[in-house]
Amino acid sequence: MDHAGQMWITAFNEVAEQMMGISANDLHALKDEGNEVEFNKYFQTCVGKTFTFQMMAKQDTYQVRLLFPRARVTADVLGSS
Repeated sequence: MDHAGQMWITAFNEVAEQMMGISANDLHALKDEGNEVEFNKYFQTCVGKTFTFQMMAKQDTYQVRLLFPRARVTADVLGSS
């Protein structure tokens, strides 16, 4: 969490689909087809929206070293407004 009480996360696969309403493959196809208006529409649906996530973080160790900066986080979208 940063100084303003916000947390920045990256969403992949199912979570990103829940948030945007479209799969990454379909977004990629829109961009390849040159359909920028439709492509950008999906990103605009998320702008200014508040999401509620259920998150779980796990610290990993590799060769007896704690990898705190590379903590694994899983998330599910519980709702949005």
